[in-house]
Amino acid sequence: MDKATTKELLDFILESLALVNRRFQNIKLSDDFLQNDAGLEKLDAIAMRL
Repeated sequence: MDKATTKELLDFILESLALVNRRFQNIKLSDDFLQNDAGLEKLDAIAMRL
């Protein structure tokens, strides 16, 4: 893997970590994901970034 590709991958990982962290801010319990459609969509979005 060349340096440019490695840098792009690392940048994507850092961006994903920041995004997942932001999406988890209002989550206190795992049940928060299951209370409504918005919670399920948030869970789906987080899982897809991982």
